[in-house]
Amino acid sequence: MYGTREEQSKGKDKKAEAKKLKEDEAADRAAFSGKSDKGTSYDLLQAVREKRVDLDKLKDAELPEELRKLEPKERKAYLEKVEKKRAELNKEAAELDKKRQEFLKEEAKKKGKAKDGFDESVLEMLRKQAKKAGIGY
Repeated sequence: MYGTREEQSKGKDKKAEAKKLKEDEAADRAAFSGKSDKGTSYDLLQAVREKRVDLDKLKDAELPEELRKLEPKERKAYLEKVEKKRAELNKEAAELDKKRQEFLKEEAKKKGKAKDGFDESVLEMLRKQAKKAGIGY
């Protein structure tokens, strides 16, 4: 997380919320992130890669804690290392998602259902919201 103290605080809050997701929702989120190679709005690596941020122009207070400890020359090398690790993790997430989708498809066949965890979550959310509004769904 990078940016002003307020932006970093919002990023930490979003990260904490993501950790509270149910397992199937977290798996869907990880799969999407792995496939899209998109981070979050507070992701420094992505911002640098997309040239939205110039690493050399950021103030120390705007940097993530682990980069503050490093000299400016070491920061780029650190981000390159993180980018390589992230690519490996994204690849692994995509592979695991493929296996998960195959598993879910097989389980749905066994149970006579054709829906995955994400679809079920969305449908359940719609049902709850419809019920609150007095709509039978």
